[in-house]
Amino acid sequence: MAAGHVEEIQFPEWLSNVVLVPKPSGKWMMCIDFRDFNKACSKDFYLLPRIDKLVDSTSGCELLSMMDASQWYHQIMLAPKDRKRVSFITSAGTFCYVAMPFGLKNAGATYQRLVDKIFRPQIGRIMEGGRFLGFMVTQRGIDANPLKITAILDMKAPSNIKEVQRLTGRLLSVDLYPNPRRRVYPSSKC
Repeated sequence: MAAGHVEEIQFPEWLSNVVLVPKPSGKWMMCIDFRDFNKACSKDFYLLPRIDKLVDSTSGCELLSMMDASQWYHQIMLAPKDRKRVSFITSAGTFCYVAMPFGLKNAGATYQRLVDKIFRPQIGRIMEGGRFLGFMVTQRGIDANPLKITAILDMKAPSNIKEVQRLTGRLLSVDLYPNPRRRVYPSSKC
């Protein structure tokens, strides 16, 4: 509530449950289970960009502009009439989201539509290169991501089939257009 993403509500239209989800760090994160609500919502078929097309479109550009939208869903305010539909109940009371929560079926499409509308005039401006969707993009084209290369170099030499498969997966993650059938002999047949 202190961040301004939720507010107390007296007459919700739809209630979802609070669930605790384990994080990779071992800590727990409180989430709202919107599965039933999402089933009741129609799908927004706004076209989401394909990552390979986005990366390709940056190749050869002299200047690039990139944005890391941390917790982007909380940057989109909900219409007051829609807030009563994203409500949840706790021992402290009943609350609704004021900003878009994560976990909604159409959150990605809503965000992409907004980004396309806002940043369309900015396309083609600023920056010489940087990490973009996991790839290093510069005016020369697409380079290997140093973080992925470091992960490979830090691996110990494989000593069994499972470790060979792990190494192969990391090697393929560096390749922009992998074709494992053509380039890699199946490690399960070793």
